[in-house]
Amino acid sequence: MKVSIRPQKVSDAGRFLEILSNPNFNFFHVQEITLSREVKFLKKNEENRKRNFEHNYAILADGVVVGGCGIKIDQHRPYIGEIGYFLDEAKNLTTVLYTKMNTKTVSYMRS
Repeated sequence: MKVSIRPQKVSDAGRFLEILSNPNFNFFHVQEITLSREVKFLKKNEENRKRNFEHNYAILADGVVVGGCGIKIDQHRPYIGEIGYFLDEAKNLTTVLYTKMNTKTVSYMRS
């Protein structure tokens, strides 16, 4: 399995909606999610990146969007960033991290 990231695109909205709407998805609080809200969020990505507020990426497994990750920059201390991510339950990437990428530790953050 090839895992990669790329900047999020507005065309990812439907796939993100599918992942975030899964009833088993309870690790990441999302307000009532709709396609229009997701599109609105994704359209802000370029401006947020330019202003160094946040940098958001799609996580892909074999070219298919399986989640998202982002870095929120502390505006008072711009050398500090908070990283978060979410994954489709069907793609357990922690297995890949531990076995194929030889990762020793994976940290989970709940908001």
